[in-house]
Amino acid sequence: MAAKKQHTILSRGCVDTVTDEYLTGWGFDPAQAGGAAIFLFADGTLIGNVRCTLDREDLVNVGLPTQNVGFKFQLPAAVADGKPHELTARFASGQYLEFTHSLGIGETHALVTVEQHLPLLSYVDGLVGGMLTGWVGRRMRPGSTPAPIDIAIIQEGTEIARFKAGVYRPDAAKVMGIPPHCGFTYRPPTRLRDGQAYRLHLVAADTGENLHGSPVSFQYPAAHHETRIAQLVNIVDQLTTDLWRVKRDLLQIQSVEPMALADYNAWSARYRSALHARRAAHRKEHPWPQDRRPLVSILCPVYRPALSDFRAAVASVLAQTYANFELVLVDDNSRVPELSAVLNEMAASDPRVRLVTLKANAGISGATNRAIKEAKGQYIALFDHDDLLDPVAVDVLLEAMIQRGARVAYSDEDKIDAAGRFSDPNLKSDWNHRLAMTQNYVCHFLMIEAEALRTAGPFNADYDGAQDHDLVLRLAETVPAAEILHVPEVLYHWRITPGSTASSIGAKSYAIQAGANAVRDHLKRRGHAVRVKPIAGITMYEVEWPFRNEPLVTVVIPFRDQAAMTERCLQALLRVTRYKALKVVLVDNWSAAPATAAFCARAVQDERVTVMRVEEPFNYSRLN
Repeated sequence: MAAKKQHTILSRGCVDTVTDEYLTGWGFDPAQAGGAAIFLFADGTLIGNVRCTLDREDLVNVGLPTQNVGFKFQLPAAVADGKPHELTARFASGQYLEFTHSLGIGETHALVTVEQHLPLLSYVDGLVGGMLTGWVGRRMRPGSTPAPIDIAIIQEGTEIARFKAGVYRPDAAKVMGIPPHCGFTYRPPTRLRDGQAYRLHLVAADTGENLHGSPVSFQYPAAHHETRIAQLVNIVDQLTTDLWRVKRDLLQIQSVEPMALADYNAWSARYRSALHARRAAHRKEHPWPQDRRPLVSILCPVYRPALSDFRAAVASVLAQTYANFELVLVDDNSRVPELSAVLNEMAASDPRVRLVTLKANAGISGATNRAIKEAKGQYIALFDHDDLLDPVAVDVLLEAMIQRGARVAYSDEDKIDAAGRFSDPNLKSDWNHRLAMTQNYVCHFLMIEAEALRTAGPFNADYDGAQDHDLVLRLAETVPAAEILHVPEVLYHWRITPGSTASSIGAKSYAIQAGANAVRDHLKRRGHAVRVKPIAGITMYEVEWPFRNEPLVTVVIPFRDQAAMTERCLQALLRVTRYKALKVVLVDNWSAAPATAAFCARAVQDERVTVMRVEEPFNYSRLN
């Protein structure tokens, strides 16, 4: 029995069309899965390749195993130059595709001339806010660089304006496939804004093609109508203002939640209640493990406080929900019998209270350093002898430090007066080294890992009055910024008493200079020789940084023509300026006079001068 003859399907295909943008056709290669690869050549040089995967319904009856054999290839800029080029197309095997219509050479070779510019795409939106707006552009060929198109405005056959389409219009770019900076705006001149009807043609300056939607007819209100419109706008503005005032008065009458700073005392009561409820629920769900409760040493130097305030301060510490702490009280040789009796009573009544009595007054820094020496805790917290701690202060701050791996932490704070009213909340930023150099915004409540505190060093009596500011800056020198934590809860209440800085910074004017010295010395240790001076007579500071070298100064001079005047300006500037690190940028706004071009050529011979040409309608702000 004779074997059946096998039919072999050969590579087949052709090029259907060659347009200004694309070369299209189809191809099938049985040796290639996923679509035949077609390689395209111009004048014998490869210009690209494409896979044949597009659906071609018209080939349903030609005996191919699939219809997905079409291709479409965008011609690159190298071919679209207005010159004749010989095009060929080949399979990977080297077999040529035929062209459906011979263009002058042969069935497998076509001689084509492709225009350099693709068809113009455009649209004039019309008048928007008194401006003519729209977009215009051409699709980009592979390898081409987009350039904005010049638009000419024609009125009654005369060009009255010319500008570039360079406004960002992503809407047009996305839909039309043109460069995104294709938009334009144009404000008709004042002489056309007289109430008469006018007709303007918008054309591409290089080809004279009308933009889609051109010509545009428009009619602005006459001057007296515009005046009336402006008056009506003012009336609407006044009505809006009056309505806003009515709304404000109604809100003042209405019973609403107070939001002014004057209402802080009432707000703080609700805040503290909510804070304590949150922490109680948290402690119930996540109690401190008995074997992982680090000891916290709360240090409190004591020197002649009001006894009632001092008792309240110590009571606020003993009321802490976190119980594993010690309160180290250091009597700085107060020599007040009533105070000594109270101190001894406190130390005897609670084993967590330890009393140290100094035989000579050591000042705030000396007394605090003695407390640090006595402290046994893994963490150290600083506390003043007449202030108040919130009951959850230690609990909140310590837990945050452990969870976040912090070595230094601080909370928000407010103030409390003799009547028990809370005011002046200090809601702080996260750690900000620059801000810390201008003021000690960290302040209270401050908790520090004991090892980190001892590494930073003891308090320095030279900065008494700003000793805590100096400490914060020294901690910043040894503790990474990522390990300094701000806990955004109001946990500390600073007592307002006569003579305290909570009452008036003027009560401790020596603290102002001490703070300036602390900032200066901190920067000196970091290698910066600076001057630091107080701002407005308070504990805020300005750092004056010296120049290590002369920074570059650039002088911008916009101009249009008027070359002689601009040149006099430039030469005077270069002649009298003694500062060496000087550059001058001449911004040439579409000058046309030959003398200007000659001036620019002379100007750039000086290495300090450059020229930037901006081909746009005059806009002084934009030029600068």
